[in-house]
Amino acid sequence: MNGGFIKDDIDNGDFILINTGTYTMTEGTITNVDNGGGIFTMTGGTIGDDGSYEVVANYGTFTFKGGLIKGSVWSRGETFTMEGGTINSGDAGMGVYNSSGTFTMTGGTIKSKQYGVDTDGGIFTMTGGTIDVGELGDGGWSTGICVWYGNITAITGGTIRVYNSVEGMVYGIYCSNGLIGTLISNTTIDVGSSGCALMIPNAFYSGGILLDDGTIMNSLNLILYNCVIIGTIDSGDDYIPSGYVPSNIVKINTTPGTGYTIEYYENQSAIATSVQFQTWCDADKAGTTFNYQATKQTTANGTAWVCTVDKSNHQNKTGAYTTDVYATTSSGTSMVMDISGIINI
Repeated sequence: MNGGFIKDDIDNGDFILINTGTYTMTEGTITNVDNGGGIFTMTGGTIGDDGSYEVVANYGTFTFKGGLIKGSVWSRGETFTMEGGTINSGDAGMGVYNSSGTFTMTGGTIKSKQYGVDTDGGIFTMTGGTIDVGELGDGGWSTGICVWYGNITAITGGTIRVYNSVEGMVYGIYCSNGLIGTLISNTTIDVGSSGCALMIPNAFYSGGILLDDGTIMNSLNLILYNCVIIGTIDSGDDYIPSGYVPSNIVKINTTPGTGYTIEYYENQSAIATSVQFQTWCDADKAGTTFNYQATKQTTANGTAWVCTVDKSNHQNKTGAYTTDVYATTSSGTSMVMDISGIINI
């Protein structure tokens, strides 16, 4: 240990570590950690003992590789990185509250009764690990990831599982007044058949501009690529205030060597009478362009315009593919999404 100190609170029986330098925890039990601008690495041991709020207050750099944190982590510092271990918030109800800085999750498990990750002003990236939320007893919200005034740069792996045994609202990802990246890939979101896997009211996306008057310009699209989604997909139209434009959401699942299926969940501000998917292999656009007529179907995640892209319609070309989504409404036909740089079959 270099630059910090341990405070033994005799009156309360607490064993508190305040770190302003460099500290590596490999074993033992500490009641609370205040990482006050220092570098803290945890590979083993236990922090917390009663599932209380803010057993870890991070104002510096905290790397969690192993061990157990019993209670909530509040990150207000530069970086919080979770590579392994378990956060079990218990009665605190929130796993990680990220109010500033960057929280990156590559592994480990967050268990919570209400919120897994609440990013409110910070940046959250998830490439692996598990967020497991449930057993809430008061009928309120159960949410894997809440994005308020923070943002998600990417979710490219891992599992988000949310359930509620009593009446209440169940969301995998809830984004309100936040910024979420345009792509979620290789991720499992499981909220059960009655839950909402994605609820995105008041959200604006990469490529979109939020003006002072609340008007959103440019593309408002979210792509789910090779994800397992159990629950509904909702652009949150009923919750969007005046001046906001709801999003379009596309779910794409590939079948190696064969093609891919597209499900287009349109926003409710402009109901299409027909939808076409203009598709080509990037290596030979002129020779492989094919127009697919979508059909409106009830899927496992809601109501969507669906089609299957078959490689045999594209001379069995292998590589990157592009699909442009065209929707016909009472106002005419226009391209509503350009899906490029993502699909590879």
